Amino acid sequence: MKSSALVFFAALLSYAMPVLGAIHYNCLDAYIPKTEIDERVRAKYQELVAQGTRPDQFQAGSTFGHVSYNRESVLNRHGSMEITVKFDKSKNIISVKALYSGNNYNCQVFNWE
Repeated sequence: MKSSALVFFAALLSYAMPVLGAIHYNCLDAYIPKTEIDERVRAKYQELVAQGTRPDQFQAGSTFGHVSYNRESVLNRHGSMEITVKFDKSKNIISVKALYSGNNYNCQVFNWE
């Protein structure tokens, strides 16, 4: 009984806690790996370019595109939050926001050390 409780607790911690030494975005206590965000941005960037959008038409630092997707909420396991990422023509992330229960929240960069 004790070992199964320990395994459950370890599994719960591994879900809720970020990987040590990696950069994450803290969105309402959901730690989203930067690599996950980067993959979504890369895919959306390729999609926009394939549709004919030209990156050289945009000024540095201005929004080139955005990608939104749903992610399970840590606050409510039965709900989800919508993550929206804005990025520039060089695929640099401008902002990461979470929409949850009708409210927008800024996600903060977090380096778990």
